[in-house]
Amino acid sequence: MDDIEENTPWFREYKNIVNNVVSVSEHESFDHPLASFIFVSTNNKNPLSTFEQLQKAIDSHPIFKTEYVDPNIIKHYILIHDKRATSDKEVENLKSQMKKLFGLQFDILPFDFKGEEENENSDKPVEKFWTESMVTQDYLNILLPKNLNNSGGEDSPVLINSPTNNEGLLIFKDVDKNSKYIEQAELIDYGKKISSSDNISTKTFLSDFVALTLLPFMERNIHHLNEQVASARRGINRFFNAGRKYFGNSSKQIQQRNIIGSIDGLNRYSYQSAEAQMRKLADLSFMLCDYKFAYSVYDNVKKDFNSHDQDRKYYAGTQGMIVLCLLMYNSVKLNIDTIMENSVINYMKCKSHFYAQKATFTYIFLLKQLNQYKKISQAFLRITTDDSNVLSGLFLEQTSYCYLKLNPKMIRKYAFHLILAGHRYSRCGNRNHAYRCYFTAQKNFKDKNWSLIDDHINFTLGRQAFHLADLDTTVEYFLKLLYGSKQSANQQNAYMKEFLYIYKQYIEHKNPEDSKNHKDIITLSIPQVDDKSIKVHLFDVSENQGEDHLVTGNHQLDEEWKALDNLVSLENRNKNFTSFDNNQNTCTIGEPIYVVITIRNPMKIPLELDKIILDCELTPTNEEAAQSIDSSYKNDNNYLHYPNYSLQQIDHLSFNPNSEEKIKIVVIPKVEGILKIQGIKYFLFDLVKAVHPFKRKGKRLNDTKEQRMNVMYAEDKSLVFTVTPPMPLLDVVFHSKPSTVYAGETAKIILEINNKGNCTLKNLKLIMNQNSFVYVGSPEMINNELYDITNNDNLLENNKINNKLSEQNVFDILLPSLNDGTRGLESGKTTLIPIWIHFSQIGKISQRFLFNYYSEVNGQSYSRNLKYMINIQVLPSLRINAFTRKSTSKLNEFILGIEVENLLHDTTINLQQISINSPIWKIKNIMTNLSQEDDYIIEPHQISLVYYKLIQLTDNEKVESDNVLPEFYSCQRIENFLLGEKNKEEDHNIIIYSDHVKCRNSSLILMKNEGLKYFVLKSKYGWRMEKLLSQYPYIPKKDLPDLFTLYQTDDVDLLIFWENTNTKTKSYQFIPGINLGIQQSPLQYSIKFKDNASKSVNMITSKALFSQTAQKKKELLNSLLNNKNIRDCSPLRINLKSKNIIYHDFSQSKTCVVPVTLCIKNCSYNKVAYFKINMNNKKVQSESYDHDNIEEFIWIGKVSSNGFLKPNEEKVLEFKAAISKYGVYNLNKWNIKVKTQHYIPDMALTTEDIVFDESNIKDTENLYIQSSTNVYNVNIINK
Repeated sequence: MDDIEENTPWFREYKNIVNNVVSVSEHESFDHPLASFIFVSTNNKNPLSTFEQLQKAIDSHPIFKTEYVDPNIIKHYILIHDKRATSDKEVENLKSQMKKLFGLQFDILPFDFKGEEENENSDKPVEKFWTESMVTQDYLNILLPKNLNNSGGEDSPVLINSPTNNEGLLIFKDVDKNSKYIEQAELIDYGKKISSSDNISTKTFLSDFVALTLLPFMERNIHHLNEQVASARRGINRFFNAGRKYFGNSSKQIQQRNIIGSIDGLNRYSYQSAEAQMRKLADLSFMLCDYKFAYSVYDNVKKDFNSHDQDRKYYAGTQGMIVLCLLMYNSVKLNIDTIMENSVINYMKCKSHFYAQKATFTYIFLLKQLNQYKKISQAFLRITTDDSNVLSGLFLEQTSYCYLKLNPKMIRKYAFHLILAGHRYSRCGNRNHAYRCYFTAQKNFKDKNWSLIDDHINFTLGRQAFHLADLDTTVEYFLKLLYGSKQSANQQNAYMKEFLYIYKQYIEHKNPEDSKNHKDIITLSIPQVDDKSIKVHLFDVSENQGEDHLVTGNHQLDEEWKALDNLVSLENRNKNFTSFDNNQNTCTIGEPIYVVITIRNPMKIPLELDKIILDCELTPTNEEAAQSIDSSYKNDNNYLHYPNYSLQQIDHLSFNPNSEEKIKIVVIPKVEGILKIQGIKYFLFDLVKAVHPFKRKGKRLNDTKEQRMNVMYAEDKSLVFTVTPPMPLLDVVFHSKPSTVYAGETAKIILEINNKGNCTLKNLKLIMNQNSFVYVGSPEMINNELYDITNNDNLLENNKINNKLSEQNVFDILLPSLNDGTRGLESGKTTLIPIWIHFSQIGKISQRFLFNYYSEVNGQSYSRNLKYMINIQVLPSLRINAFTRKSTSKLNEFILGIEVENLLHDTTINLQQISINSPIWKIKNIMTNLSQEDDYIIEPHQISLVYYKLIQLTDNEKVESDNVLPEFYSCQRIENFLLGEKNKEEDHNIIIYSDHVKCRNSSLILMKNEGLKYFVLKSKYGWRMEKLLSQYPYIPKKDLPDLFTLYQTDDVDLLIFWENTNTKTKSYQFIPGINLGIQQSPLQYSIKFKDNASKSVNMITSKALFSQTAQKKKELLNSLLNNKNIRDCSPLRINLKSKNIIYHDFSQSKTCVVPVTLCIKNCSYNKVAYFKINMNNKKVQSESYDHDNIEEFIWIGKVSSNGFLKPNEEKVLEFKAAISKYGVYNLNKWNIKVKTQHYIPDMALTTEDIVFDESNIKDTENLYIQSSTNVYNVNIINK
């Protein structure tokens, strides 16, 4: 508690006064006199007579007339020997006379009174040992009211040199503001003539008196009282007490003779009564430190006091002393806190607050030695009452500090009781202490989100600061009350009225210079401004469209937007345009900037805002004069005009409780420089000048370890603008944009382009996200459609395309022609451009548009951007599965099967057309007798299956071309890449044939339309890149387009056109990646890398692969030579032909000879195939109409053949089968061994050196074994 009391010296002062005040009470004898000193100086002419007079005065003192104070005390006579005026001889004569009269109770105390001389001649002043005992009296003299007197009468407790009564200290009662205080008493410097030797002799005298006189006197009294009173009461009186308890009410009559009076219903016992003598015995024992004996006496006498309510004060005193005795001799088996609580409660009931406090202070002192701070806090709370707010504040404050001494600390209880203390201080007008308590407690409730507690603290602190004339602090705390709290509307209204009154006082006392320097503007939390939703536009979006799709610079951009920004920066650098930082916005001189702000009133009362403007700062880049702005703004009274910019002012806005509004406010820059939009300024209720600064976070930083470990953000630059010279300003509007479409549909949207700037807009470009399918038309195509339709049949289209794997990222938008022959859009003009968007992915897609344009100012080009985004929901439409099978009739034919499922819930689908795009294949119907009309009409959740033939184009059908095959082109570029040689920048053109099959009697949709062609090639590019990334992961993605082509020779892309019967909308589904050729790894066409990867890895010298390890280079070569995703198979395609039905008369000839033709084709483009074919002679199963049995047919004549085939060469071999019985026979029984070798034109070919080694076929490269898998049945019928 010492450190606590040092922090609260006012409590320590009060505690010392309470403990030091001498107040004689009837219920205890601690302040009863035990001895008296009678002082007479030797300067007195008749000391004996004076002693007698003083003795009589003591005997007649009012304190002994109370009858509860024992007059039997020590009277000690002291003759003060003034050595300056009285000789030693005269003193000896007086001493002999006094000894005869007073005996041992007489002493002589000599004084030389040389204190002043010692103080003058010594550096060390004489110790004033009596000063401590005089401080209290002096302090009381200063604060003592004029009308204070002791009028208690004879029955009142007698106070010795004290202005207090038994109700407590008057000076600590609540201050009466109307009372007048006496002037400060003059403090007299007592004892200044007493020397150090006088001090020593005085101390010696007192020590001898206590040891030789006082203590023996007290011991004799204890012995006497113990024999005469205590022993007797421990005997027979117990039985009398028991009789009084159980047999009637005679106790009152028996005790009546010991009671001398009653005040306020409380008894007073005579000092001769047994109860008073028992209490005195216990008190004397306690003073002589016999705590155990004292406890036994207190415990004995408390039973008498406990039996009557009129003895409550006596009972309270004994209970308190019992607790002290138990603590002093370390016996705490009993619940001392309960005993002490009973003592305090009884004191309070008899309104003896002073003694309750005095007992509690002693109790607390002892508990402090045991570190029992929890009990100390409870003790302080017990003496806290409503009678005195000052004392309650003192005790509650001490209670709060006790909670800090606990382990663990009870912070919330500490702060709570400190608040209570501050509240009590506030009630009695002690504002400094009230402010201090609330201010200290506030720190513990900070950031706890306990709004009601925060409101109470802030309100009280504001009130106290106002009464302390600290208006700045008052406004600071009342500002914290103005928010969307949980208070009622009436309470919030009261806070607002009081704040407005205080703010008016605050303004009146402000220095006029502060208003000129804008130091009187404060930051308010009402109304709330949603800083995250602030949007900045360079044109008024409300004129023509909603702002939801417009992406402004103050949005947090994701990685996809940043990728588009990088494309723009690269494009502008290539053309030497001045492109501003993509993280920074640009505007031009005289161009209005529209700031859209969402403002919300969170309170339950209405608010009114006046004179709302933006808080802006514009730093000019040069000292040129400001340029004039549009006269429509200049003459508008709603604008405030400053040297560097003009601001729109909104005169008045009213907000209903808990309402929200969006406001649009304008700033117009006049000079070049950096414009910062910092916040908004306004007047609250046309009185409070306020500002709300915008606080926005930039992108979350994640580059360094420190940034990843901590939440760190970049600086936000979304409200910082670079003001440039006049430039064009692009505004776009998307008309007829859908919100929901089906997969496969293509929507036509009209793009309205407006130039709202002051210059001609040129070189408008559009950049879109990578996976988008958007085709941009020209103004002349405004009435065009995506599909070109013809009624011709069997139309085979051919289109020459660049087969390089490239993608167009930046699109030029064709603007109207100008007078100078260039294209552009003049200031204030508008043009319309059609765009088509194809939707192939299911789900919610975000189509992003980044428009980039430039203008020329003073010979320098400036670039600007506009971002726009459309969100569209794409629903599923069709599920398509396509598959191919080899034809059994021809080598160069495949069967194409298409399974289509209608996923729409309530819409029928009509298949319109099946088209393919391929370098060498075309599509035909399969001629059957069955009608296919119903197969093209697909009801909801139904499946349709249709079949077609894929036929290889003949040379007559193809267009002549000398282009290199795509496979050879890729092989050559991959070789250069691996060897570190640079590939030439050259186009690889290829002819793509588009063939179509009509479904039902619909018209044909042609591929010549540029929009449809763009969509098809875009889809093909996406599929091809995805395929290459999965097949060749060790090749960098950026190098893939330079190495591979878009189409391979045998590629077939399938397009299925269909119509929604409800909307009559034509759509299509694109299925890429059908390859009908023999798949080979790219480097299998290479001669340089014909060896395996382990042997060729050292040949790789590409800088792009420099950082790769040898193992990764080996894996790269393996993927290019023998890719595991490409099945290595024989390049030969074989087809067996014969008559299906043969009539033979087995009675004429027992053997039927069936001629069989075997067609073989080498499908490789760069390898010669050596083959050895054998016709199998073994038992086969025969199927007849009548029975099943095992029959034999054998090959006769030539049963094997060797040879070779050059690339794409075909051969026909003739064989004969001999059949001895009619039936159905499968003649497709053969096996073939194939070995391949790189083909070089004009090379000598022979089959003599080719050896087909089957012993080690797994380790032999380019060796394949094929056998018949399909069934080819021949029906032999007997004539």
